[in-house]
Order: sequence, then structure tokens, then C-alpha cells
Amino acid sequence: MMIVALALILLALMVSIGGARGFSAFLSILANLSILAAMIWIMLEGADIIVVAVLGCLAITLFTLATNVGFNRKSLAALISVGFVLAATGIWSAFLVSSARIGGFSTQEYTSICMYDWNIGINMSDAAIAAVLIRITGAMIDTSVSISAFVWESRRLDPEMPLPRLFHSGMNVGRDILGTTTNTLYFAFLGSFMMLLVWFMLKGASAGYVLNSKVFAKELARILSSGLSCILIIPVSNLVSISILRSHKGMQID
Repeated sequence: MMIVALALILLALMVSIGGARGFSAFLSILANLSILAAMIWIMLEGADIIVVAVLGCLAITLFTLATNVGFNRKSLAALISVGFVLAATGIWSAFLVSSARIGGFSTQEYTSICMYDWNIGINMSDAAIAAVLIRITGAMIDTSVSISAFVWESRRLDPEMPLPRLFHSGMNVGRDILGTTTNTLYFAFLGSFMMLLVWFMLKGASAGYVLNSKVFAKELARILSSGLSCILIIPVSNLVSISILRSHKGMQID
């Protein structure tokens, strides 16, 4: 019941502040949860986990953009940018997980699930990559939409602005966004890891033990992968937006 009550409070606040747009945003949250549940079900049916994660994240991106931004060239630029960075993130996350061998459960996580059957038929390294992709999708959508919206608005206000200058302005805005976005992800990951750090401290674990523990390596890998994605999405969104503008030169800016 508490979850239902919190959801209703969230809905009331979103509608009271955002009106119809806030209600649409709430519906997109429910739809994205449904997509996430469908992704998990498909993975359990034996489908390739990374492919399902990429396609599911793209579906989440498409629905979020459609309900909050609408179908236009700004949302198209954001969708292409997120898709490209998702693919790149999947590649370097696969390399990171395989080289660092951080897939599966850590010793600390094992104590919570040791009474369950481990024979679930899932590649845990692929599951770790999928978790990274799902975690960063929201941040990439926010950043990509912000960059695309700035490029379009700048072009609308000054149709004669040279494209190199427009790109430079977009990168300046991206630099301002970068610090807050990476800090948001950092504290989100750190918050989920904080109680485990407290447990390490209470047990008197040495710094070397903590740094070499699997659970710490997993969180660090997620932070690094997320940071790289947040950096890459800025120039990619800028380039894609300007490329679409160039291909539609002379058309009305929506």
C-alpha cells in the first residue's frame, strides 16, 4: 500500500505542477515499467540479453520522447544519438566486464541469495552489461534532448547562424550539463553502495580488501561506463542535430 500511496502522491504533484504534460510524463513512467518487465520476461525466455537490453532501452527512449517531446526532428535526433551511444556503451561495457571478470554475484551478495537455486540459465556477464545500459538510458535521454532543443531553438532565433558556431555553442551548453549529469549518476551509484561501505568499515576491512572486492569493482565499472556514456552523448547529439538541420536546410524549424 505504501508504494501505491507514493505513486498517487507523485501523480498528484506531477499533474498539479506540470498539468497535462505532467500526466503524460507519469503515463510514460508506467509504460517504461511495462517495457522493463517485458524485457525481463523475454530474457528469461532465453533471448540474447544484450540485444534485448539495447532494443528495450530504445523502446523506452522512443516512448519517452513521443510522450514528452512529440514526434519531430528534435526527438529524431535524440533517438539516433541515444541509439548510437547505447551501442558504443554495450561494446566497451562488454570489454570491461570480460577483462575485469566482474559478472555474477559478489561474496557479499551471495549471503543474501545462497538459499535460492542458482540454476537460472542466464549469462551473468551479459546481465551486468544490460544493467549498465538500463541505468544510463534516462540520463542520456535528458542530455540528448537538452542539446537537441538548444540547437533547434538557436537555429530558430538566428537562422543565419553558421553551423560551426552553432556546434561550438552546443558544446558549451553540453559542458555545463556534463558536470551535473555525471554527479547525479555518481551519487545514485554511491547511494546504492553506501550501506555496503558502512558494513566494510564496521568489519574493519582494509582499504586494499575493499578496492579489490568484486562488489566495489562492479560499482566502479558502472560509474566509469556511465560517465563515458554521458560524455559521448554530448558531441553525438550535437553532431546529429546539426546534420539533420543541414539535410533540411531551408525548411521551417519545428
